[in-house]
Amino acid sequence: MAEQNNNQLDFLTTLKAIMAAASCCSEIKKAGQNYMAANGSDAQKEALSQLLDIVKNNISTIDETIQFFGSSAAKQEFGESEAKKMEEHALDVKAHGGKYCDCEACRQARALLELHAETL
Repeated sequence: MAEQNNNQLDFLTTLKAIMAAASCCSEIKKAGQNYMAANGSDAQKEALSQLLDIVKNNISTIDETIQFFGSSAAKQEFGESEAKKMEEHALDVKAHGGKYCDCEACRQARALLELHAETL
């Protein structure tokens, strides 16, 4: 029972870290808020399922990250210089074997999925 409580605490801590990340999308933030509001209620299982689906679908591959930061949308959102830096960083991550975006939200999202898998 103590291990389950620790896993739940780790899960909530990781979820809060995702939601606090500047790179976290609004969809994950909303699903995270819904899950925390449902925690301990009959709605928790459904909220967890929705959260995990949204998290899985929003972890960017490194190729998606490279494509985005090379786009005009990224240049508009971050400025040309910052978008270029982020694109170069993503290219470096890929060159070193990285498969996924290494922003804080994506790193924490992968950790969240691993924590959930450990509790199954």
